[in-house]
Amino acid sequence: ILFCVKYRSSGINAEYGGHLRIFNYVDGSLVAEITGHARWINAIDVNSSGLLASVSEDTVVNLWDLKHFSLFHTFSIPNVQLCGVQFVQGSDDFAVSGYDMKDIMIFKRKKK
Repeated sequence: ILFCVKYRSSGINAEYGGHLRIFNYVDGSLVAEITGHARWINAIDVNSSGLLASVSEDTVVNLWDLKHFSLFHTFSIPNVQLCGVQFVQGSDDFAVSGYDMKDIMIFKRKKK
């Protein structure tokens, strides 16, 4: 079962279970597969600097570096079944939402 797909100029990022699969959009070949979550991934988003954010039923938010296919940062939001994630356009800041939540959580990434 495929829960979410995100188009990006360098490929298509899709998830299956707790896995992120990155495909070449020209020929459909699998470029990388990353095991990132213990449960289903409910949402993903990609920003212009090559970060991918994923949220899952396991209460975990992961940020991935797509240039190296590696985990950049991870944290948990306890007792929240996460269902949405979206980068703020033109930045590394992002918003996260959960089922039965009336608020949207905004996270600002500190610049080095």
